[in-house]
Amino acid sequence: MQHFITEAAFFHFVNEVRKFGVPLEDIKNLRLSSLSIGKPSISRKIYIENIYPVLEILHDFGYQKERELTNASRPYDETDFHNAYFRNTPDMYT
Repeated sequence: MQHFITEAAFFHFVNEVRKFGVPLEDIKNLRLSSLSIGKPSISRKIYIENIYPVLEILHDFGYQKERELTNASRPYDETDFHNAYFRNTPDMYT
């Protein structure tokens, strides 16, 4: 089964790589077949295997930990009524 992401999501990841100081020319040198010029579309799909080099760069910079995992776990670290409720439920379906 092939997995896809939208072209807009791909451009989001490219912009995140650029925020770490990686020049656009270096990103283009990764031979990304899906990197095109123009406005990204949410209807065009890209094979996820084609963007692995970009995801590897993000991983090397700690993007997943800093931007995704930390942000996702932050609400559970705060103390309030809602978090107490979620922490004491047996599973997410409850």
